[in-house]
Formats: sequence, structure tokens, C-alpha cells
Amino acid sequence: DQMKREPTQEERGKIIRAIAAGDRIGATSIYISITECGLTEAQKFIKALTAELELGNPEKFAKRQHKGHLG
Repeated sequence: DQMKREPTQEERGKIIRAIAAGDRIGATSIYISITECGLTEAQKFIKALTAELELGNPEKFAKRQHKGHLG
């Protein structure tokens, strides 16, 4: 199954800013409105993007998550 369309760099930036602000629900909503995909697909994308951002910028993103311990 193919996505309707990929987010542009600008749209991806909006999604990333929402994630950075700790608003994953907002980020998911933005993604759905852009791609017109389903909720499950959007959640998978946001989860993967969040993990990618945390790896690349741990000081900026990882602290948003309330994990029991640090690896």
C-alpha cells in the first residue's frame, strides 16, 4: 500500500517541532492531514521519527521522554 504523498521539508519541520515540544499527538495529526493516511500508519511514522530524532539529538529530544532509566 502506497502513501498518498510524503511530507515536504517544510511540513516535516512542523512535525519535528511538534515532537520537540513533546506534542506527539499534534505531530500525528499534522502527518495525517498531510498524507491522508490512517492513524496506525501515522503513529508508526511518528514513533520512528521520534526515535531517529532522539538518536541524532539526544540532548534535545531524549529528555522529553520519561524513561525509568538511561541506557
